[in-house]
Amino acid sequence: MADMRYSNAGMGVLLVLTGVASPNANPHDLLNTRPGPMMAEPHACTAVACDDGRVLVVGGERSGVIESLRADAAAWITIATLPRHVAFSGAAIRGERLVVAGGVDLGDARHAETSRVSVLHLEDHVWSEGPALRRARGRFPLVCAGGDLFALGGFPGNDPVRGDLASVERWARGAAGWEESVPMTSARHGHAAVVVDGEIIVLGGFALRTPPEGGEKSIGTLSLVERYSPATGAWSSLAPLPTPRGFLAAAHLDGKIVTVGGHYEWTTVEVLDLQTGKWSAESPSPHRITRAGAAVRGEEIFMIGGEFEERAVTIFRTALPKPPDL
Repeated sequence: MADMRYSNAGMGVLLVLTGVASPNANPHDLLNTRPGPMMAEPHACTAVACDDGRVLVVGGERSGVIESLRADAAAWITIATLPRHVAFSGAAIRGERLVVAGGVDLGDARHAETSRVSVLHLEDHVWSEGPALRRARGRFPLVCAGGDLFALGGFPGNDPVRGDLASVERWARGAAGWEESVPMTSARHGHAAVVVDGEIIVLGGFALRTPPEGGEKSIGTLSLVERYSPATGAWSSLAPLPTPRGFLAAAHLDGKIVTVGGHYEWTTVEVLDLQTGKWSAESPSPHRITRAGAAVRGEEIFMIGGEFEERAVTIFRTALPKPPDL
């Protein structure tokens, strides 16, 4: 991998153009893109959380603030500063609380992964301490499904020989803290996760690999896509990513999962149709995207920040099928 600091954060097929199209737009693409509002601060290796009314971007490698974009707003505003400066954390909104869990503690001289959890009360922007994760982890997604929070896999420390985590921790609504849940089928970090109808879909990432004949371990990209049902406690497989990658961004909209970028497929855009179970390749993203965040606002997907465009937002949009020619 190029960055060795840690040896590794629909309705139809013809869509109406909204905004500015990608310069490589294909008339058969499911998506069109346009630039979104720039953020005030750089956000790479960041976490993003959203609900129906807002998008929140949380810290990152070179920023310790939280910026908010309301549903009715055209510009980002800074609403809080993290109680500790972290990158590669997980973040999710539950009710009127933003939960920021784990990550790489940049205030620690070792830049070690942390198990700390901070909770921002969104009514008054006051922080409180949440229950610590059972294991320190970074480079993992945190999602809210059915009112419960799930911390999925991740990297447990800055020594790559320790490998990645398959473990899943669950902080149930009303519970005092985290408990171990059913682990993923593969340990990984740098993966993406989305929630669809109360189920969690985990995509791609990196995993530590040991050659069959032995020898030096290495980090490899994953194509694995799997779905977890909190109701049954079971994992099942979905069609794998056509292009294996980690540090990709992903979001769910209109029955489709849109995946963008990642190491080293910076501009790759692939879409999984959940009804057919099939992937399609779309025109490349106009920006290189990796270690970025993703959020859905209305009928648009926001790809936020990242390593190359730390303040940029790229908006992907689907639209109604083109009417047939008369």
